[in-house]
Amino acid sequence: MPDLTPAPSTAVARAAAAGDAAALERALEAAPAEESSVSGSAAVDVNARGYLEATAVSRAARQGHVSVLECLLQAGADPDIPNMKSQYPLHFAAFNLRLAAVGVLLRHGASTFVLDRKGRTPAEDTSSEQIRDAILAARVGAA
Repeated sequence: MPDLTPAPSTAVARAAAAGDAAALERALEAAPAEESSVSGSAAVDVNARGYLEATAVSRAARQGHVSVLECLLQAGADPDIPNMKSQYPLHFAAFNLRLAAVGVLLRHGASTFVLDRKGRTPAEDTSSEQIRDAILAARVGAA
């Protein structure tokens, strides 16, 4: 059965989905001026929403593309923007067992208390004890 999910519509989202940090950096440097500005530099909306209102951070977190996550978050992307199903980047990383991505999101301030549409936190949405422990430890450390 073919994948009917539409391709990402922006260069940032395409790079995030592919895990291509070099393409992401090129997109951030060569962004068109009509998009909203990040850090006062060339304009690009690193929080733009695509299919199901997912951001590039969500796409990178789902796939575990750590270098892309780092680049997006350093460029000012918000780690706490959910998609239309109330799934946050930390939920995607935790559910898909992407420990390194979980670590990046936590270091960049992702909330451990966000709830998906079923009322679960990211710690409750993983089958990995190691990921659950990392999320809960970050929660304690933030208090």
